Amino acid sequence: MLQYGFADDRGNIVLSVCGEAAAPWYGPEFTPPEDLATAPMDPDWLTVLIRGVCQDASLVTFHKVLQGGLLPPGAIDGAASLECAWRRYLRLARRHGCFDRAEPVTLDDALETAGLGAVGTPDAALRALGVRELWTWMDSL
Repeated sequence: MLQYGFADDRGNIVLSVCGEAAAPWYGPEFTPPEDLATAPMDPDWLTVLIRGVCQDASLVTFHKVLQGGLLPPGAIDGAASLECAWRRYLRLARRHGCFDRAEPVTLDDALETAGLGAVGTPDAALRALGVRELWTWMDSL
């Protein structure tokens, strides 16, 4: 079960929806909590929505490994690009001498270092806005 969150370059939340990931999961069996506000979206409709959002879009993620595998099949195929804000941030942090290899770098860490304030929530839509803010800040350097 994942929440997918997408924000555009103007700071609008384009899509925020919950659905089941089609990618293989190697952890224990997961049963959604009974108190979900709504049922997960039908996988076929989820695929249609996310493919539409990704079509010709420049996608930016924040992961230690460039992630696209949790998106529905074919979503990345239509994207203009897929870039990683985590990797870009690390390059900039190393260049400016504010990177401690012993410490993990989370999105909130990067936002705090940039003076933008942490997102402080696991909500995917708000995290997408945080990634957008970080990316915009890195563009200004």
